[in-house]
Amino acid sequence: FPVTISKKIFEGKRIKQVRYANQNETEALGWSDDVIIFETEDGTLFYPSRDAEGNDLGVMFVQEALDGPVMFHQF
Repeated sequence: FPVTISKKIFEGKRIKQVRYANQNETEALGWSDDVIIFETEDGTLFYPSRDAEGNDLGVMFVQEALDGPVMFHQF
């Protein structure tokens, strides 16, 4: 994505809720297990995927600071 598209998608979003996908969402994604979903105040959903094609749930990389340690979480 060009930076301007990424900024539009991510910047200024406030996370309203962190939850597992419900059964309807999991089935709609075609996945075999629940995935963690970050839902923003405007209804945007963010969730990890195995790959760009959406082939099953994936790994979330968490880094609190640019020079901080990276934690790997599989959801």
